[in-house]
Formats: sequence, structure tokens, C-alpha cells
Amino acid sequence: MNITADKAASERPERLFLILLYILLACGAAAGAMYLVFRFGSSQEVKNWIDSYMNGISSGVNKRLVFQNSVKTYTAAFALLLVCGLFRLGAVFAAADIVRRGFVTGFTAAAFIRFYGAKGILLMLSSMTHMFIFLPALLIFASMSCALALKRVDKEKNFMLYYIIFSAVIFAIFCAAAICESFLTTIFMKWAGNSFT
Repeated sequence: MNITADKAASERPERLFLILLYILLACGAAAGAMYLVFRFGSSQEVKNWIDSYMNGISSGVNKRLVFQNSVKTYTAAFALLLVCGLFRLGAVFAAADIVRRGFVTGFTAAAFIRFYGAKGILLMLSSMTHMFIFLPALLIFASMSCALALKRVDKEKNFMLYYIIFSAVIFAIFCAAAICESFLTTIFMKWAGNSFT
């Protein structure tokens, strides 16, 4: 029974890495939320930043500029994970990047909810629409990179060709997330901002 489980785990190590990365993302988000609560509490500094951000969104944004910035950000994330798959220590950097993203997401979500209550949940969901596309793809790609970095994948049967095609699909998903962020997320944020102001 254990032999079968070990064999299954060795055959699909990226699944194990995916579970671990989900846990790291959740830990990062929890740390970000706790950092907001314990470090800033009811600080006006964060509230003022969110207010100015929402006022900027409500008055309109340059969607092309948002798209360009999103593509740059997601291309950098893609390149980092692609490189992380090439050397053993890359798995550590990939995991650290996931924790960092979790921390920022948790901090932002906690700030919206802490300062605006129920409206904060609406603001949080509208500001993170693109994350429903980006984060799952990021975690899947990071798990594959970790498996490759730690040499836990079978490189036979044209693995590198599979990895290149897989990477291209992930990059296309990242581009879709950038489009979503620049068009849908900005629209949702404007609606949410108008309802809140």
C-alpha cells in the first residue's frame, strides 16, 4: 500500500508541489492580514492610500497603460518561474515568490475589509477579478518549475517539448489575466468605487 502511494507520488510530484504552494500562498495571505492588523491597526495612512486609489479609479484610468504594466508584471513572473525551473535552488525562489504574492494579497484584502467592512468585500473582489485567472495558472506553473528544479519529473518522452508547450499555454493565460485586469477589473473597480463614494 505504501509502495503504491510512494510510486504515485514519484510519478506526479507536481501535484505535491501544487498542494505545498497552495499552503504557502495561504500562509503568506494570513501573514499579510495579520501584519496589517498588528502593524497598522486602524492607521489612517492605509485608509488614506485606499481612498486616493479609489478616487483615482472612479475618475477614470488609462486602460492601455494598465494593460502594459500588467503584461510587464506577468512577464516578469513568468520569466522568474521559467528560470527557477533550471536550477535546484530555483524551487526556493519560486516558493518565496508565492509567499510574497500571498502576503500582498492578504494585506490588501484585509485592508479593504478592515476599513470598509461589507463594502470592503465588494472592493476586494472587484480589485482582484484578474487574480481568479492569474493565481491558479501561477501556482500550476510554479509547481511544474519546482518539480523540474528538483529533478522530480521524468524527462523522457519529449519532456522538454511538453514543458515548452506548457509554458506557452501558461504565458497565454497570463496575457488573458492582463487583459482582464486592464478592462474588466478597472470597470468593476469603477462601479465599486462609485457605489462606495
